[in-house]
Amino acid sequence: MPRHPAWILPLLVAAGCGAPVSSADRLPVSQDKRLEQVPDEVIVKYRAPEGMRAEATMFPEDIAPTRKYDLLPETTQLDATSFDSRNDTVLVKTSRGEAARVAAAYAARPEVEWAIPNARIQAPVPVMPGQQPGTGIRSTIRSNDPLVAQQWYLDRINAQAAWATSTGTGVTVAVLDTGIDGGHPDLSGAVEKGGDFISKSDDTADKHGHGTHVAGIVGARKDNGVGIVGVAPGCNLLAVRVLGESGGSGVFSVARGIKAAADYAKRTKKRVVINLSLGSRMPVDPVDFMAGWYATRQGALLVAAAGNEGGPVGVPAKHRYFMAIGATDTRDARASFSNFGSQLALSAPGVDIVSTTPTYPVTMTQRGVAQNFAALQGTSMATPIVSGVAALVWSKHPDWSPAQVRDALTKGAKNLGDRNQFGAGLVDAAAAVAP
Repeated sequence: MPRHPAWILPLLVAAGCGAPVSSADRLPVSQDKRLEQVPDEVIVKYRAPEGMRAEATMFPEDIAPTRKYDLLPETTQLDATSFDSRNDTVLVKTSRGEAARVAAAYAARPEVEWAIPNARIQAPVPVMPGQQPGTGIRSTIRSNDPLVAQQWYLDRINAQAAWATSTGTGVTVAVLDTGIDGGHPDLSGAVEKGGDFISKSDDTADKHGHGTHVAGIVGARKDNGVGIVGVAPGCNLLAVRVLGESGGSGVFSVARGIKAAADYAKRTKKRVVINLSLGSRMPVDPVDFMAGWYATRQGALLVAAAGNEGGPVGVPAKHRYFMAIGATDTRDARASFSNFGSQLALSAPGVDIVSTTPTYPVTMTQRGVAQNFAALQGTSMATPIVSGVAALVWSKHPDWSPAQVRDALTKGAKNLGDRNQFGAGLVDAAAAVAP
């Protein structure tokens, strides 16, 4: 019998799409990404040599390889990355229709920790033609940005009071998504290229639209007379492209993006929040779990969407290295689409969230979402609100560890009741920054 751990087997089955939006939710939900198998690809995780596992002060690039692993003859290496020894995690190509058999064959080898067929992350975004941004309650935020009155969620998280203390300066939020339109006038000067793990180039431009919307929620510039205000208008944004033009990729690309953002934190000595507005209902995601383990040891804070199916918290959010974020509506109730459960860390507004969209035609605009600015909803929108607040906290307390930032976020949250529904409660920027 092949040595598949029990938690690996469900990964061979594709997950379903999110639940439909209720009639009470007027805007389209930016659905979480759906995991499916990538045809004829397998991820193989080799065991680290004895005594060579990376810890808090040891990094894979510093470890000389002590042994070369042979690939099965029917497979070809496509890519590799390192988590606890040099090139310990490898993506291989198989013959057509052979991924499950090859994964089992690799898993049976004593030097292999686990092996699974690569899984695809999709970003289906239902849209409504003719949609107009900002149809909810009005904001009282003081700014010369013309759409700020439509950002009701900034009042709800006490952003104005927090900005008197911190705007996120000196902190980088890595947006692992479809890329970012770095030429957007409301993101001007904020965006740095962090890597493209789709075409393996330095192209981090957003050809889908989802990533630019997430980026604006985090760090759109304040008082520039353009558009909206981000939750952390002084932070920097690192564009890490892990999802393609169609909104899809393999989980191996996501894991590589997490590692790249973590390595950026180590290399630059900057405080880095990693935003993952993506997820799945699958029971476990081992490669992203490993990437989360690695990133935490490089000093990064990982914030991930709980999911939009109205069911249990998805992966990777439910894994212990990630903060799982749920979505609330304008009444501070759990949004009907938002996932919930004991792994939920926090909640944030996720309905009628106005933000930036690419200034040029992309996949989302072809489906009816406006260029430049638009409103969407989903835990994908709630997550960058929390990432922005984390940037505010870390900017004020640059000597804090990720665990201390996380603790400030949860302790400062407004209690909304059942922790399975809301986690610690609604994120409160002013209370989180106050300590």
